[in-house]
Amino acid sequence: MNAIMGLLSDLHRLLGAPAKYSIEKDGVVIDFNMLGLDPKKRTVKIYFNELTRIECVDGVGGFQNEKARYYFSMKGVDASTSWLDYISGKIDRPPIVLHNKARGMAAIGGKFIALEGPKIHYFLSFATKDPSDLVNAFNDYKKQQQKRL
Repeated sequence: MNAIMGLLSDLHRLLGAPAKYSIEKDGVVIDFNMLGLDPKKRTVKIYFNELTRIECVDGVGGFQNEKARYYFSMKGVDASTSWLDYISGKIDRPPIVLHNKARGMAAIGGKFIALEGPKIHYFLSFATKDPSDLVNAFNDYKKQQQKRL
């Protein structure tokens, strides 16, 4: 048990740096920006068609609301276990990422992005002051998809 707690503590320390993202036509590539992580595991691509929402979340209230959404939407999926399965190569992408620095940054008025879909729930702070370009890209993608129907 102590070994697991030590590993989780190390993971939380490594998760301290804000993530980075790059927008692509059909999705977003997220670089977790974690020291010591295999470069092949630092980035994941999330396709916009996998998501039901991308939203900017502000402050402590937003953090608490997002935490509640996570618990209701991802029942039965443990964030720590899924992350360990990801870095050990058992799964291609973690279904849940709750950035460990989100609570502290929320307390000082930080902005975060929530990415949510039926099989994914990410809540991250990014290395940018204004992540609205990601929200806008997702909304534009969804509008284009609606026009095709």
